[in-house]
Amino acid sequence: MLHDLMPDVVTISFGSRTADIWQRLRQRGWTFVGKGEWKNEPVLGVSHNSFKIAGAGGTLHFATGDRKATLTLRHPLRRGTHRVTLTGVIADMTLNRLARTGFTFRVP
Repeated sequence: MLHDLMPDVVTISFGSRTADIWQRLRQRGWTFVGKGEWKNEPVLGVSHNSFKIAGAGGTLHFATGDRKATLTLRHPLRRGTHRVTLTGVIADMTLNRLARTGFTFRVP
């Protein structure tokens, strides 16, 4: 689940595995990735085109101005490395755009 975006912050939730994945991302230098509920600016532009997990399909729930987007996967992620991509279409309500970014995480 993608909780919130700012031009320099992404927060994640992967259920019970969030803390482990977050720690590994931080150790690899992904200091802009947070965990838990980030309470900041509402965003717009989150869609299947602007928020992707490579090789994963599902239903994305997001309403313009929300602080949370939820991707419900059709199937569990397979073991291995997965890449999350976020594009510059995503912006806060004053149209400060997120720089295209991404990160990888591993499902053991």
